[in-house]
Amino acid sequence: MQPQQRVVYFSTSAEERLLGLTLASAVVGELECLNISLQKKTLTVSGMQAAVNHVRSSLKGKRNDKSYLALYEKATTLVDSTESIDPIQVTHSSRFVGKAEDHYRAEFFKVLDSVEVQFCQRFDQVSLKILQKVENALLTGEVDESLDQYPELNRASLYSCLSFATNTCASAVWRQQRFSGGCQWRCGACSQQVEVLIRILMVVPVSSCEAERSFSSLRR
Repeated sequence: MQPQQRVVYFSTSAEERLLGLTLASAVVGELECLNISLQKKTLTVSGMQAAVNHVRSSLKGKRNDKSYLALYEKATTLVDSTESIDPIQVTHSSRFVGKAEDHYRAEFFKVLDSVEVQFCQRFDQVSLKILQKVENALLTGEVDESLDQYPELNRASLYSCLSFATNTCASAVWRQQRFSGGCQWRCGACSQQVEVLIRILMVVPVSSCEAERSFSSLRR
């Protein structure tokens, strides 16, 4: 533990740390589940966005007095059950005048707002939306102008190829398995376009699990 961290740690009282851990667990628990989901090698772009939206919705649902008071009462019960810990109070802010419950409510909401800002910065990016359109093109056959930024793709040829697959079988799962299995098309240009599309999706990882595992291996 660094010296600065040690000062911050010991400047808070035991009841404040217990309350902080209780409030933090409600946020960190959701983020940890999202982290585990993003580490899956089989995760798709649409699956990633669905997982992120689910966690964002869950955390937004906790930004209200009802959810906060439930956590505050839980921490209060833990503090009251420990004889060596004083009741929860604001000990590190001499300027605050009021109830400790109101002070920590504002702090808890600040954390939730900060998490939402991070979600917006990381997952509401134009590049991710374009990547999702590339994935949808493979699975649904919908080709739009967003694919024009890839010079190696011919949108007209790709549309014809994917339209053929769509008319052959309407199942997106079937097409995904068929493409990944290296199916042979009568038109060589079509097969090349599908292969390029698949390669684009393969070289842009949805999660960082492969990179993180590589760094972990270097430390060994």
